[in-house]
Amino acid sequence: MPFQIRSTWVPTLGKGPELRALLEERLKARNSQGFPTGLSAQLFGADGQAFVLYGTAPDLAAYESYMRQRDPDPAYRAHQNKVSQLLSQPTTLQIFDGLLALAPTVSEPSKFSQRVTYYPAFGKGPELRSALEARVKDRQAHGLRSGLQAQLFGPVGTAYVSGTVFPSLAAYEQYRSDPGLAAFQAKIAPLVSAAGKSQFFEILVNAPRQ
Repeated sequence: MPFQIRSTWVPTLGKGPELRALLEERLKARNSQGFPTGLSAQLFGADGQAFVLYGTAPDLAAYESYMRQRDPDPAYRAHQNKVSQLLSQPTTLQIFDGLLALAPTVSEPSKFSQRVTYYPAFGKGPELRSALEARVKDRQAHGLRSGLQAQLFGPVGTAYVSGTVFPSLAAYEQYRSDPGLAAFQAKIAPLVSAAGKSQFFEILVNAPRQ
């Protein structure tokens, strides 16, 4: 299953449009180098405006090869220097192992996504993963584009991320009315160490299909 690499970029006040333009340039370069990448912007988050570049690699060796080719490139370093002047904090990098993949887009393009991070209680990781896999498979069976990932190298150990993409906010609103949601939350309550962290994004540029 492919790995997803997500980098989060937080602009200084008033620099959002300029940062977005530079990240779109970086996205085009990544895609031309065979590293499929998309761009999203966080909505409704307590952290304020943030952009996320998310790329996919078939394995970590492929990502390492991409980095070794990218890092010495003068154009890349010049681009990084421009971007650094627009940031309010250092860029964060997260790596996720794909456990259950999103179904391919069949009709409407994805425009929004929700990611919920779950932190397993001590010793409950396998049980939580099993419950999340069952939940995601049920969503997929009902036509939703949902997937599941495990975060690698997280600050609190392994965490699981359930992601769902939507063609519109109306579709998300319909998803929220799922009658099985309350029962699922009650089921996993003894399995988590903290409340899940929910993030909602507008997809600005979809990653190319592989």
